Amino acid sequence: MDDYLLAHSAQEFEALPRLDDDQLPLEDAVEMLTPETKKKERNATLARIVAEETDLAERERLLKKGG
Repeated sequence: MDDYLLAHSAQEFEALPRLDDDQLPLEDAVEMLTPETKKKERNATLARIVAEETDLAERERLLKKGG
């Protein structure tokens, strides 16, 4: 992104399409969780884990990582 801003304006950056949180790969959504993440966002990501991950071991790993 920093290189992009060297060659483009802030307006061009703002005009770029954005991914919704639910469009992020699940692993990335879990990685983005921090202690400062709002409860609503955290719960949405944890619900995605339960809904999307069918492998129980992987689900448990993601829940521990995200919870």
